[in-house]
Amino acid sequence: MLVAIISIYILLVSMQMWLLFGTINKALDKEHIDFAWYSAIGSVVIFLCTIFFLRYVPDIPTGQIKNSEAEKDDKAY
Repeated sequence: MLVAIISIYILLVSMQMWLLFGTINKALDKEHIDFAWYSAIGSVVIFLCTIFFLRYVPDIPTGQIKNSEAEKDDKAY
């Protein structure tokens, strides 16, 4: 499941970078400004999709937090 989510992220981010590159190139050209607007809107939509898919990434535990009482029990001889 996590591999599928990471694959979707890689696909969406690469498409977003491609659209942003197209936006910058066509906006500097001044002749195809319509394409620049469409690709900028598409890039924003893809960004919102990646934010939506962020909820499916599980929380990764970094370690256990010990209680102070448990530490006292371990040190009592």
